[in-house]
Amino acid sequence: MKIMKCTYKQIFCVEKYCLLIMPPQLRSALSKFRCVVAPIRIETGRYENLKENERVCPFCNCIEDEVHVQLLLLPALHQCHQKRTF
Repeated sequence: MKIMKCTYKQIFCVEKYCLLIMPPQLRSALSKFRCVVAPIRIETGRYENLKENERVCPFCNCIEDEVHVQLLLLPALHQCHQKRTF
């Protein structure tokens, strides 16, 4: 079972990324990651009884977890957003 580190907000306010104007697909993807329901192999592989080391990315054969998708795949898939400063 995967253990997640949870941190809670100290100040109740709207996060800055929620105020940005962004395409609906990107907003939806960010929301899924925040709610831990993103369809990535580290999560979906549980239901297929795959071991954690078998839950690999279909593009590069690395373990597909949240860090892998957000830091490695999103910049490659959304190159138009790399030029923007958020």
